[in-house]
Amino acid sequence: MVLFMMLVLSEWIKLPQISPEQIKISRLINPMLSGNLDAKINSFPAFPGTEKHLLKAMIIRITFGSVIAPKGLFKTNEEKGKAIILETEIEYEEEFKMPEMAELSTVENWVHLNPSVLQSGRVAHFVDNSNEEERQ
Repeated sequence: MVLFMMLVLSEWIKLPQISPEQIKISRLINPMLSGNLDAKINSFPAFPGTEKHLLKAMIIRITFGSVIAPKGLFKTNEEKGKAIILETEIEYEEEFKMPEMAELSTVENWVHLNPSVLQSGRVAHFVDNSNEEERQ
């Protein structure tokens, strides 16, 4: 006899925005999560936030490192020469034909959908535009 258990969640909690510093430090630590989102993280180096901030950093790192798509499924941004990375800007390639299973079994036919998270904790290099405003 097989028993099925159903977990009923009473409420959903929106995780907070996090900083690039929190993503950087989340790479350096390996704490045990307690399930209490307001719990303090005891680690070295010290994590600047609570468990909900660490959880969000971990989800971001996993998502940006593991979401893949078949090569050619999405259009590229012709102006910048880079793949379109924001979900609101993603456009499917209309002429795309799904490759056969044999072709999909090789790594060369897959691409990361999201950009990599840089060592700085960002997905794009920071450009400081404050100097341009001072020059004018």
